[in-house]
Amino acid sequence: MSNNQPEASPASGNSGSAVKDNNQLFARKLRELRTRTGLTQEQFAEAAFCSADHVNKMERGLRLPSAQLLQTMNAAFQKAGLDKSLYEELENLLLASKFGEQVVATPPAPETTAVPATTAAPVATEQLFGRSESIEKLVELYRRGQASPVVIISGLGGIGKSAVAAEIARQVQPLFAGFFQQSARRNQLQNGSVIAPLEPAGWLGGTSRPTFESLAAYLGKMLEATSSVDGNLVETLRRDKYLLVLDSLEECEEPARFLTGLERLLQNGPSRVIITSRIVPPNFEGYHLHLGALEPGPAIEFFRQEGLRRNLPPLLEESPEARLVLQSTIEHTGGHPQAMKFVAHRLGTFSLGRIMDDLSRTYQDAAALAQHPAGGLYRYLYRAEWLKLSDPARRLLAAMQDWPGKIEESRLVSLGGPGVDLALDELVAACFVEVRGGFVKNYALHPLTFNLLKTGLTALWEQEG
Repeated sequence: MSNNQPEASPASGNSGSAVKDNNQLFARKLRELRTRTGLTQEQFAEAAFCSADHVNKMERGLRLPSAQLLQTMNAAFQKAGLDKSLYEELENLLLASKFGEQVVATPPAPETTAVPATTAAPVATEQLFGRSESIEKLVELYRRGQASPVVIISGLGGIGKSAVAAEIARQVQPLFAGFFQQSARRNQLQNGSVIAPLEPAGWLGGTSRPTFESLAAYLGKMLEATSSVDGNLVETLRRDKYLLVLDSLEECEEPARFLTGLERLLQNGPSRVIITSRIVPPNFEGYHLHLGALEPGPAIEFFRQEGLRRNLPPLLEESPEARLVLQSTIEHTGGHPQAMKFVAHRLGTFSLGRIMDDLSRTYQDAAALAQHPAGGLYRYLYRAEWLKLSDPARRLLAAMQDWPGKIEESRLVSLGGPGVDLALDELVAACFVEVRGGFVKNYALHPLTFNLLKTGLTALWEQEG
């Protein structure tokens, strides 16, 4: 489907004013409906077969959908469990926008108004590869009533945390009286460039980053209770069984304190929370599911699926050339889903060799790389967490780049010197270092992390602050 509809622009005179007003009415209605589904912009774009950037512009009143796209959007709303009466107004608003008619519409609710919990299951927006065992194990705990009140799904940015959380929620939702999903994500990756999300999280409460208090107030409104955690909110969550899915804990103010507040809120009650995060607060004692990169088999399946979705026939062939592309991609990306999507997107225009060079070469001019799509990928995956690392943690990470592959614990201790335990805890919690093994541990850098340390980007980020 083509997403090349013209940008929405007002005409002259009264007609132009009507068009502009109608564009905004359409944008607000679309944003309201998408929020009700619990889908992020990227997830809704997948369900409606368009790009996240297209959704972004529609919800800001900068672009209108074609009639065909409107149909696929309505189908996505229907699949998400919304009643037809909730989204049939979109068609009237679209017609009014295109013909410049004045319309009388229900005034949109304030953007901070909470959306009621829904009983509709999250929509499955993408096929998952290599995650079934982890998902089934956690789903079974929910079915047995043995899941901890708070579950954290951690991993590098772009590793698939949100998709796994949505799939778990989809499978266990029938066990709960209501479900809602909110994201604190501030940035999203669109083909290698970091762009801001459409609108701030509904539970910001006027702050730059979500706090536990703003979440509690939001939950109170959502449940039509008081906004005080000492009032009806606690009673409701301890009496009724709700499932909360919170995306991107690392973007919240004081994640450890936020987590403590959540655990107290759910204490001795049936409600449960699934959290995705790039970091694991040191005070967390619940169920922790860490997502590493995909194993080679599932990674190849994932990359072939991307080739099918983007119509890249060579990736689907059983030929020496196709095998070379697959092997090289898995080697350079380490089976990282977002990085493989990046390669698939670039492969539509550029040669594989150039793309791999962009990901792995040592750049003499880091500033030039920062403006390159590969630099955008690294920035999205690593910058925020790198700037939070202590100096000892950065030094240990720098020492590890001389040891590609796994590093035994004794070797790592000798590399790190005094304070290595705290530095290692920090790197593992921030997903910079992968922990492997059972009772005897060894450690490894993800190939993308290894590449990052060679680029010079980290020094540039530190200069930026």
